[in-house]
Amino acid sequence: MYYCIACNQVHPSLSTKNEVIFKTGFHYMNSTMYSAGICKTGASTDQNELQKSATA
Repeated sequence: MYYCIACNQVHPSLSTKNEVIFKTGFHYMNSTMYSAGICKTGASTDQNELQKSATA
């Protein structure tokens, strides 16, 4: 399990190209420590928001 810093959710580690789990960095949620990472869905959402704000 890892905590996605892009979409702020906990995801299972699937070891696919659609996720990046950092070797350092973590996040506590409900007194449980999770490795930090980024899922492809959350990263693409952040990228879309950046593009929208750049064109506004």
